[in-house]
Formats: sequence, structure tokens, C-alpha cells
Amino acid sequence: MPNVHVAHTQGWDTIPRLETQRLTLRPFTTDDISTLTRLANDRAVARTTTIPFPYTETHAREWIASHAPAAARREGLVWAITDRFTARLMGTIELRFRSPRHVGELGYWLGKAFWGRGYMTEAARAVLAYGFEQAGLYRIQAKHWHNNPASGRVMQKLGMTYEGTLRAAAARWGEYLDVLVYAILKPEWERAVKG
Repeated sequence: MPNVHVAHTQGWDTIPRLETQRLTLRPFTTDDISTLTRLANDRAVARTTTIPFPYTETHAREWIASHAPAAARREGLVWAITDRFTARLMGTIELRFRSPRHVGELGYWLGKAFWGRGYMTEAARAVLAYGFEQAGLYRIQAKHWHNNPASGRVMQKLGMTYEGTLRAAAARWGEYLDVLVYAILKPEWERAVKG
């Protein structure tokens, strides 16, 4: 797995800057509102997520404003996924902290123009490293709807284990959706990193 650089660490209740070979994961700012709105206001993206659709600048502004308070409450961290060299915003990844506190949950999406290039796997590896090395997590899980197998392939590439399907556990636009659950434990992640 590629090395991940944490630019600064101030505890796991703040949003650190993470860098990989091609990406910078950083906190969102209000400068991102316009691009975020354009990327999220795409039916292809919204179809496999819980993102409101249509997605407006008001949605983006309110969502970005929620990140720092959520981090301060130790509920989760949200990063903007950007190109390390051009700073172009591509999508988002989140690590939510569950109860008990040793469990985290990944959530993510990319703008359609960035699909199929391995960006999400690279970003998620950085967040897994942060979760296990810095945030003290022992388990990180992720879920995807059955209509989004590409998300499941990311989870498999991360070394996550398929744990089961929650039948018709989600609904979107009048369709009932199965939810597939994956997870990786810290010892499994450590073996994958060393291997």
C-alpha cells in the first residue's frame, strides 16, 4: 500500500490534511461550494448515495458548515478529495466514529468525471491508515447499495471482508435497495500493509 503523509495531527477531533501519491485530502472550505454543487448535482452520483437531489449551493454551504462542529464533537471527519498537483476538487470521503468508539465507518463519492481511475481506493487507503494509526480505531466498516458494485470493488481492494447483506434496508426514488456490509480490522490492515 502507498505511504500516506499526515501533514499535521492535532488529535482525532480535528480534520488533518492527508497526502498520497496523487491526492491531497483536506478540509472543505466555502471556496469549494460552487464546484461541490456541480459535482454533487449529478443524477448518476445521487443515484447511489444519500445526497439530496437536486443539490444546491445551500445544501453545500450547510454541509460544509457542519464539518468542524462534527469533528469537535468527535462524531466524524470529512475530507475534500483533491488532485495533489492541480488542487482540483474531485469528491469527498468521510470517517464517521461509531459507538463503541473503536469503530469507524467510511462513506465516499466522486464526481462522475473521476470514476474508474483508482482515486477512491487511494483516498480510502489514506483514511484507513489515519483511522488505525492516528484515531485509535480497531474496526473500520463501509456499506454500499447493491446498485453500486463499483463501491464494493473499492472495499475489496482495501482488503475489507464482506460480512453480509441487509435486504431492502435502504430506499431511493421508489426503489428498495439491498445494503452490502464490509469491514476490516486493525490486525488485518497491518498484515496487508506489511505484506
